[in-house]
Amino acid sequence: MGTKGADWAWLPELLLDSIINKLIYPVDYVRFGSVCKHWLWVAMAQNTYKACCSKVPMLMIPARDGSTKSRSLYSVTQGKNTGVELPVPYNRRCCGSSHGWLAFAMDDLAIILYHPFSGKQINLPPLVKNFKPEDEYEPEYYVRKVALSADPLRNPDGYEAVAIYGGMNDLAFLKAGHKAWTPVPVGKVVKSHFRASDVIYFEGRMCVVNRYNWVMPGRIVSVDTTSRRIGTVARWRVKSQQEEEATMAQAGAYLVESSCGELLMVNRLLSTEAPSTSNEAPSTGKLKVYKIQMRDGRREEVKNLGDDSIFLGDNQSASVLASEVVGCQPNSIYYSDDYCEFAYPDGPHDMAIFDLRDGSFRSHYVPNPLHKKMPPPLWILSR
Repeated sequence: MGTKGADWAWLPELLLDSIINKLIYPVDYVRFGSVCKHWLWVAMAQNTYKACCSKVPMLMIPARDGSTKSRSLYSVTQGKNTGVELPVPYNRRCCGSSHGWLAFAMDDLAIILYHPFSGKQINLPPLVKNFKPEDEYEPEYYVRKVALSADPLRNPDGYEAVAIYGGMNDLAFLKAGHKAWTPVPVGKVVKSHFRASDVIYFEGRMCVVNRYNWVMPGRIVSVDTTSRRIGTVARWRVKSQQEEEATMAQAGAYLVESSCGELLMVNRLLSTEAPSTSNEAPSTGKLKVYKIQMRDGRREEVKNLGDDSIFLGDNQSASVLASEVVGCQPNSIYYSDDYCEFAYPDGPHDMAIFDLRDGSFRSHYVPNPLHKKMPPPLWILSR
C-alpha cells in the first residue's frame, strides 16, 4: 500500500490512544505530542500522558544544528538529547518556566507566555507603564522570574501570573483577563527591606522568600491576591558571621513544594573559591534545605529528602519522586544556571546535581563551549 496522500495528523483517536498506551519512557510521550497539534490534544486527554509528562523536568538546550529559532530537549535522567526540537527562539532569555509555559519579557516589559508544545501564546500587559531601560539592565534581564498559579490551558480564566522584577526585586501579580499588574508592597507592609528571591503558589496562596544574609533577616510571606492581605509565614536571622549562610554569599533562596505537600526552602550558597576568569560568575558551593513549619513559622534543616529530587533554576521550582522516574537520583537537587547577569558572558556553567547524602556534585549536562554566550538552559515540564 502506498503512503501518498496519507494524512498522519488526523489518524483516528482510538488508534492514537492505542499507540500512547504502548509508550514506556516520558520522553516518548513528549515526542508523540510534538508531532502536531492534533496528536498533542489527543495525548493531553490521556491520563497516562499526563502522569508521565508531568513527572520530571527536562532541559531546553541549544538546537543541534545551532538554529536560533528552536531549542532541543535534553533528558537529564537518560543523559542524552531527546531529539525533540521545540520552536523556541534562542535570541532572548526566558524569564520563567511554569506549568509547561515559558515567559519572555519584551522591550516595553510586556510579558509573553508561550506554550511550546501546543504553540499557544498569551500576551500580558507591560509590568511597568512607560518603561525606560536602566543603564545596568536590558529589558529581558529586568524581569527576574515569572511564575503561574495554574496551567492556562486547563484554567484559562482562573490562573494568575506573578513576576519578580527590577533592581530591587519587586513583586507584582496579574489575574487572568485583567489589564494591569498589581504591585505587592511587601516591604511597606512588613516594615522592612524586602528583595524577593523566589515565589511559588502553595496551598492556594502566593508565597515569597527574600534574599537575606547575616545583616538582613530572612522572611517568607504569603499573599492573598483577593483580599491583598500580606502575612509573615516564617522569619529567622543568621545569628553569627561564622555561620555558612554568612561566610558564603547567597546565590538565591528557592521555595518548592515537596512530594508530600510540605513547603521547603533551598538556600544556594556560592563557592568561596574565586572564578578562573573575570568573565565567569561565581559557582555554587553548597545547598541547604529547610522545612518551613507553617503553624509556628520555624524552619528546620532537612538532611535527607528521601525519595524526592528537586529541580531549581529560572523555572518554577519542582520536586519529583525519583522512584517513579528511571534514572532520577533521589535525595538530590538538580540545578541549572540562573545567574542572569549579562556582565558574565562566559556562562552558563553552574549546573550540576547536588547529593544531600554526602554533599557531592556531579554533572548532568555539559554545554557545548560554542554555546557559552547563549542564554542558560532552562527546565521545562512537558505538559
